Amino acid sequence: MLFSGILAFVMPPLPNNSIVALRRSNYRQKQFLTSMFSLNQIHEAHSNVKSGADFPRYVRDLKEIGVSFYDTYVSDGTGIYFGDDDYSNKSGAEYPAMEIAGQSSAEALKHALEIHQQGQTDYPAFCRQAADSGVEKWTTDAVKMNVAYFDKTGRQLVVETIPDIQ
Repeated sequence: MLFSGILAFVMPPLPNNSIVALRRSNYRQKQFLTSMFSLNQIHEAHSNVKSGADFPRYVRDLKEIGVSFYDTYVSDGTGIYFGDDDYSNKSGAEYPAMEIAGQSSAEALKHALEIHQQGQTDYPAFCRQAADSGVEKWTTDAVKMNVAYFDKTGRQLVVETIPDIQ
């Protein structure tokens, strides 16, 4: 008998073509399971970020575990991470809720980004400035290697290219 143990009692012998179909199905299932990622894996990758200079490596690390892109909501820091086959995983709020300005300003956001990238502000201050600039969320795309910032209406305010890893 082809199967041993409990399967021999539950499952009758299958013709050869069924075994091939079963193997293909298992292969697809294995491929799907390897594209799933956990919040623990995301937090582990994030733990290596000490400054903005580490961001490109962080995005590369997320891509390696199967994250295609993720949305960060400025109001409380919630992140939603997306992978293949419509897989997603959501993190909880990272900080107390803050109000997003009703009027968006791409110029104010560009200034906030510039001073943040120069190290003049920390992450919480940048998030506050982004909220004051009317940013509802940003989308980090690990495939296109860019970050796009959007207001409450879904209008794209700024797109930045993520630099290559040195």
